[in-house]
Amino acid sequence: MSTLGEHTYWQEITDKRVLIIGPMPPPLGGVAVHVARVATYLRDQHNTVQIFNSEPCGRSLLFWLYAARLRYTINNFKPTDIHYHGTYLPNSDRELILIGNLQQQYDFTLTIVEHDCRHLYTRPAAYINWYQNFVRTHNVKLMLVGTKTVQSYADLAIPSQRVLQTHAFLPPSLQELPAALTTYPEQLWQHNVRSNPLLIMNAFACIPHGASDLYGIHDAIQATLALRKQQPYLGLCIIMATIGDATYMRTLYALAQQAPSAIFFLIGNYPLWPLLYHADLFIRPTYSDGDSVSVREALWAGIPVVASNVCARPEGVITYDPLQPDALRSALSKR
Repeated sequence: MSTLGEHTYWQEITDKRVLIIGPMPPPLGGVAVHVARVATYLRDQHNTVQIFNSEPCGRSLLFWLYAARLRYTINNFKPTDIHYHGTYLPNSDRELILIGNLQQQYDFTLTIVEHDCRHLYTRPAAYINWYQNFVRTHNVKLMLVGTKTVQSYADLAIPSQRVLQTHAFLPPSLQELPAALTTYPEQLWQHNVRSNPLLIMNAFACIPHGASDLYGIHDAIQATLALRKQQPYLGLCIIMATIGDATYMRTLYALAQQAPSAIFFLIGNYPLWPLLYHADLFIRPTYSDGDSVSVREALWAGIPVVASNVCARPEGVITYDPLQPDALRSALSKR
């Protein structure tokens, strides 16, 4: 498979009716951030845009009801273009079959924006065969986020005449910064002011993963506690959209209590990027990752980044092996 190189797929679309099917609202994961910002860019280019939230629990438990809502949305909105961001979600095959059937009626252009290649390697052969045929017969335009996603499509021989590579990051609007800064609690600012240096990381939720957690929160807290012996005012701010596994979260809280003034958990619907201007370093200690929006946000804001080497990272990122003991602390101590 050959791609047409890095591409900003939204820039070519003007005066269209674009339906974006993807997770909302941000900052519930990098895909949601991407969806919201693409919608803003498209509206600025004189498109009529509607977002259909693809992540309600009903898509798994009551798919018929979810499908009815989607059918109603397409029938009423009558899009000229559909951007689909949900191949990694449950029942995505049934959802795409519905979209494909409606494409025959409304003749819209279908673009699949693939953010997560990992799910494809876990799919049965029957699904891959079906997906290969779907992409071909519906003349799907593929936007593949990151080099690993491009490689996964090549490995599985998924065809398309229009394969483009992109990355998930779009710059936020700086006009939103003053309003965004007013949404954070006062306790956060008190923590950040007394932290020198200040480290920031983000995670969607607490998800146990082996001896740690998927986003490496446990590792980040341990590294912070170790570094405090040489840097007594060092602080860590952990931004999480939701708690996730409550039992393991209690373990993290207990660990953080070894230096309660050093660790701050900010949990809720808070954006990351406004806080980057107040940080000294952004860390991304994940055990699995894609084309991380938050890493690119930090680089865009001019903040140094230390991240695990579980995927290709942008130029300028300091990487380390998360499977090596004490590797994160060692990488941080070099900054």
